[in-house]
Amino acid sequence: MRAALFILLILFSNPAFGQSTEEVAIDAEPEIRAFLEPDSDIYVGQLIRLWIEISTPTRFSKAPNYPELLIDGAIVLLPDQFGVNTSSSQGGKTRVGQRQRYAIIPQHEGTFIVPPIKIPFGIMINGKASDPIILQTKPLELTAAFPPGMENAKQILSTKEFSINETYDRETTDLKVGDAITRTVTLHGENTFALALPTLNFEPVKGTRIYLAQSVLTNKTNRGQYSGTRIDAGTYVLEQAGDVVLPEIKVQWWNPESKTIESTLLPSLEFQVAKNPNFQNPGSISPESKNLAEKLKQGVASFLAWLWDNIVMLSLAAFGIYVVMMAWQRFGKPMIERVQTWHQRRLVSEPHYFREFHRACNTNDETKIAQSFWRWVNSLSPDTKTIPTLSIAGLRDTEISPEDYFKQLGLSHYGNGSETKIDGQKFYQAMKAKRREIRSHRSTKPPLGKKATLNPQG
Repeated sequence: MRAALFILLILFSNPAFGQSTEEVAIDAEPEIRAFLEPDSDIYVGQLIRLWIEISTPTRFSKAPNYPELLIDGAIVLLPDQFGVNTSSSQGGKTRVGQRQRYAIIPQHEGTFIVPPIKIPFGIMINGKASDPIILQTKPLELTAAFPPGMENAKQILSTKEFSINETYDRETTDLKVGDAITRTVTLHGENTFALALPTLNFEPVKGTRIYLAQSVLTNKTNRGQYSGTRIDAGTYVLEQAGDVVLPEIKVQWWNPESKTIESTLLPSLEFQVAKNPNFQNPGSISPESKNLAEKLKQGVASFLAWLWDNIVMLSLAAFGIYVVMMAWQRFGKPMIERVQTWHQRRLVSEPHYFREFHRACNTNDETKIAQSFWRWVNSLSPDTKTIPTLSIAGLRDTEISPEDYFKQLGLSHYGNGSETKIDGQKFYQAMKAKRREIRSHRSTKPPLGKKATLNPQG
């Protein structure tokens, strides 16, 4: 009896558990909203939060993916890898969402445009993952101004709390030439990031040589509050005996809460350096006095440094040379043969022989004119096995008839020399006109008429 009652209870209660929240009809689309905090009274160097909120009537199937944001003239960071989950109630129905923030630090005065940001994500609909959804924020605008009194500052830090301190790696007593002392300065700011902290200048000091260490930047996030730390260090090598003064370091910043300029000063440090007869200043050693091993060592180091700096360029150059060599091996010989063939054909072409004829006519040398003329005529023949001829009838049809020049050339070159000398320029002009006519005939129909032999008779 009890078993039957238990089964009945299960059967009647099953419909109450069969409907999940995801099967409920969705009455609203996913939404996105973006806003700035603060949105006014913004100063250069101040941290601004860009908030992005995404809400949906159901749960996420794929978390929103926040892209990199770039704004000209501003430092932009995405400090938190994951957003913060939220929930809200609208009209008695619950919406879930996620909030994410970008940090924006303007570096100069003026108006900055925050471009639209596309956020892809996915949601659950009726128990199944939806297709990828992409929502886009609207563009925003912020205006930053210089803090009063800091218009000419090279770097501006805007924070409500800032500290600076320094340490030395050794005591300043009993220092002598050749020793080194390292000065380490640590800057820390609240509600800002290490990138926004000012860069320190370790000024050169007379009698020393300074070597700077690479800056160390760290950021921390604690419940939505940011802080940044920057560590800079400089090592002073003592090269001369006497008094040495490491200069003071002064840092100014703007407090946006009190709207005042505040400053912190690290005092200078003065100490004495004693002589050291066993120390030889490397800068005072002439290049001639350096031994060969040291020169080789420096040369190899310089070469390796240059090689490393130019490794990409050298790799591309080597690859380019390889491609050219392979192409030359494949196509070089055929290209040379084609160029040689083209050059040989050009030397036996009709235009080449006509240019030779032109140069001969300019000299009025009858022997050269005769030889170059018949070479040119020979190049006009389409059949190299036959004796080339010209149409006498065709010559007479032109306004400038070169027939007399043919006869005169024959008599002058092969006669007894008592005839009138040939005028090379007139002969060339006549043949130039005839050459155009021959080309015209060659393009339409072959010339007709009586043929003139190569040995014209008087």
